[in-house]
Amino acid sequence: ELRMRYDRDAQERKALLLERDNALKTAQLDNQGLWQTLWALGAGVLVLTIALMLVLLRRVRETNRALEHSRARLRVQSERDALTGLANRRHVQAALHAGSLAQDFRGALMMIDIDHFKHINDDYGHASGDAVLVEVARRIASVTRGDDIVARWGGEEFLILAPGLAGGDADALAQRVLTAVGGATVGLPDGRSMRVTVSIGHGVFPLPPYRVSVAPEQAVNLADMALYTAKSQGRNRAVGIAQVQADSPAALRAVEADFERAWVDGHVQLRVDAGPPG
Repeated sequence: ELRMRYDRDAQERKALLLERDNALKTAQLDNQGLWQTLWALGAGVLVLTIALMLVLLRRVRETNRALEHSRARLRVQSERDALTGLANRRHVQAALHAGSLAQDFRGALMMIDIDHFKHINDDYGHASGDAVLVEVARRIASVTRGDDIVARWGGEEFLILAPGLAGGDADALAQRVLTAVGGATVGLPDGRSMRVTVSIGHGVFPLPPYRVSVAPEQAVNLADMALYTAKSQGRNRAVGIAQVQADSPAALRAVEADFERAWVDGHVQLRVDAGPPG
């Protein structure tokens, strides 16, 4: 009886150990499955995170491109004349002060003014004045080179900045502008048409024969003085500064201080080209 009881207890212990062993193995399998599930979830989260980061990166790049495009558009708009579509004074001033030009301007400058523009506004109305500005701007731009900057300087004044243009070529360009603007009538919004002419002052800097260095503002001022000489001589003409007898910056400033006197005294030589006859 004792033997039987011992054997039965041994079998129960063995069954209990087997049950515990099975439970342990089951737990190990469950843990392994749990770890596999966790790894799968982690991999899924990682893949999802990478995909989300790629989407966000793409959107950031698209947003940056859109912002850059908007900035470029705003920059262009800020440097363009709204009426004529030409460059404005801000754009020209930036170009004049870029690089070495800020201290030693080199190139051709041409100042252009529409003759009797106030009478156009007074007699035909501001809408007609705007139409004249747009058409004159188009005609000026049509006879310039691709590298030239054509700008509305302000009001009825325009400016051409032509880098690398020689003296004879500048004279030819001035003649083309005179002919392009004054050679055909301009149509007005009310169906009428009128003849429009311009006066031009220009120079190729540094000025011969001494080629004294000039700042951009001084070059613009000298071209502007040549323009007013053209207007004082009867308009519809181009006046180019051919030579200036100034061998130093001080001598050139003296010419600039009284341009007309310097011309009368022979210190400034001008070239005059008439526009198309009326």
